[in-house]
Amino acid sequence: MSEVVIIGAGLTGLSTAYYLGKDLSYQIYEQNSRVGGLCRSEKEGKFTFDYAGHLLHFSRSAVKQLVSQLLKGNIVWHQRRAGVYSHQRYLPYPFQANIYALPSEVIQDCLVGWVKAYSQRNNSAPPYDLEGWLKYQFGEGFCRHFFLPYNRKLYQTSLSQLTREWAEKFIPCPTVEEVVAGAISPSRQSFGYHKEFAYPQKGGIEALARAFQSHIRQVNLNWQLTRVNFSRKQLYFQNGEIINYRILISTIPLPDFIRRIEDAPRGIKGKAAKLKSVTVYNFNFGYQGEAKNNYHWIYFPEEEISFYRVGFPHYLSSWLVPPGTSLISVEITVSGEVDKELLQRKVRKDLQKTGILPDEREIIMQKCLVLSPAYVLYDRNRQENLDGIHDFLRKNGIYSIGRYGRWEYSSMEDAIYQGKETAEEIRAQI
Repeated sequence: MSEVVIIGAGLTGLSTAYYLGKDLSYQIYEQNSRVGGLCRSEKEGKFTFDYAGHLLHFSRSAVKQLVSQLLKGNIVWHQRRAGVYSHQRYLPYPFQANIYALPSEVIQDCLVGWVKAYSQRNNSAPPYDLEGWLKYQFGEGFCRHFFLPYNRKLYQTSLSQLTREWAEKFIPCPTVEEVVAGAISPSRQSFGYHKEFAYPQKGGIEALARAFQSHIRQVNLNWQLTRVNFSRKQLYFQNGEIINYRILISTIPLPDFIRRIEDAPRGIKGKAAKLKSVTVYNFNFGYQGEAKNNYHWIYFPEEEISFYRVGFPHYLSSWLVPPGTSLISVEITVSGEVDKELLQRKVRKDLQKTGILPDEREIIMQKCLVLSPAYVLYDRNRQENLDGIHDFLRKNGIYSIGRYGRWEYSSMEDAIYQGKETAEEIRAQI
């Protein structure tokens, strides 16, 4: 029997194993043939691309130092270049601090709404729902032209049914002076948590996962978990093996994990079934020639454009593409079944409409990756359901951690830090 078993060799699982150290008895099991989870990088010909955008931004010096040590010089630092496409023109990100180039009536609409919202803020508390909070914080105009259509496109649901729990951390809120200045000329200030970020020079984001793997005693690949019996502390795998454990760490999506616990109470299974998320289709296009802009990525709020974000990974590292070519990474959120071929044709037309891809004949590679789940939905029942599930798991010696284990919106840095925290807690117990 292993003292500790880790399910999933994404960044959180790898970080946990790294911090548990080589003196502690543990095993880590991964269903895929490679480590990394959604932090894997795929190759198609001479192009390398990730499962949508994966950037390393840091607020914790310990994690920044660890990643720098693991990558051993295979790292490039960037100052963010992000844009927003609105009213057939490109603006610097964030929209709320850079509306100077929009039509005058749109600028007026945004500023008037901002002033009204600002003047009313001291008289009321922030609304709990996401739509109400966005209007409270930015006003009707900014919401009409960016925040509401963008977030509806991203989350594929009514924003009044979502909460603002994640928003204040990730959405920049400029001052009155900064909003007014950005209505006159481009902002000279960088806003947001990812204004500086890092990325591996070679190997895509999977280079980081592989760097972790090189410091871990063993990773068991191609082991798919089928059932869990927490009463007997046993794990059942598709290959027929049964593994006993003392402490279990799961990093797989929480609803999937709970479904596999055969002796979980009906109430816990019911709570897990209510957790919601959306799927992202990530279309990657390699094309002959230079990119038509200089942005790392661009946001697209308008409903007539199918995608919500487009990235240009070749600006992260030239090693991702052959010489003389560029790479486009398109992200589309979907709910339910879609016709992938039909969606891909729509994407290519929209890339032409926005000027990103002048000629479809320039495409020399295309590949679609599917992220499911991709974004967790912070609906009104999420926290109550999560509290009950995590209380049950912890009482039975099970940690469910990471972006999808905790069922939250978080970064790669958060994943690594959660692995560190969990490992330190376990080491203190054993």
